[in-house]
Amino acid sequence: MDGNIVLTNTCAFDALASLIMVSYCDSNKYSTKIDFNHNEFLNFISKIVKNGITSATYSERADLIINKTKPEMQQLQYGTMLVCCDTTITNVVNSMFKEFPSVTEKTTCSSNCQLTTNSLKLKIYLSYQTENGQIKDLQGFLDSQLKSVQSTCQYMDSEIVCKGVEEIMPNISDMHLFIDVFYWEDGLVSNNRSSETTEQVKMRLSDIPKLLVYNDITYELRGVISFQPAQSKLRTSSGHYNAYAIRGTKNWQLFDDLKKKPTPIKENKKISIELLVYTI
Repeated sequence: MDGNIVLTNTCAFDALASLIMVSYCDSNKYSTKIDFNHNEFLNFISKIVKNGITSATYSERADLIINKTKPEMQQLQYGTMLVCCDTTITNVVNSMFKEFPSVTEKTTCSSNCQLTTNSLKLKIYLSYQTENGQIKDLQGFLDSQLKSVQSTCQYMDSEIVCKGVEEIMPNISDMHLFIDVFYWEDGLVSNNRSSETTEQVKMRLSDIPKLLVYNDITYELRGVISFQPAQSKLRTSSGHYNAYAIRGTKNWQLFDDLKKKPTPIKENKKISIELLVYTI
């Protein structure tokens, strides 16, 4: 984009980028995957880790945010463009990892009806709902998300209802898992309740499951995205995102784009959890 650009509230993008850079540095397997599976965001991450921040980094970052997340833009005087980057972390994950979802669901029908022509569903991130504020059963949740499910098809074509057997077969990423965490307080789970109003899960960093395993793939916790909401308390409101990265087994660092350097954090610190990031 030509002209001067001023970006505001880029914390969601910066928090995610920080954790992916940490993952690149700390996992040879993941860095190999990133270098092999190209997209604009992963190329951006790889370039920073290998070459450091250069004069081109900020313009590349601006282009990524503008082209991928479609923020609100306002023309100011003297050819300056104000880019308001208020958004949720899940929107950033969806925008940057469209080609590399956490889970892909393929749907087939035994009758080979029209359902099979649009059979792929991409889950860029998984949504985990807890009723007690705990996430200790995260492994059980992952296992349940990856079970094949069979049912009567019910696909309608020209007023004819298919009665074949529909099967949904999930396939897990061989790179990473992004898990969005909801807290339905006091068991108030409802399909009619907006996720914007859910409470945040608050727990110590040391209590977050460090490993998730499925078949022969082990996913290691790389970090947590935390959100400090504005006065409305809504998850979609303006606020501030931070990233907490785990280095080794219990060394944590806070990445805050309002600070120049990462800050060491004790593992017994209690934080609000918005998104969990696991990689190979």
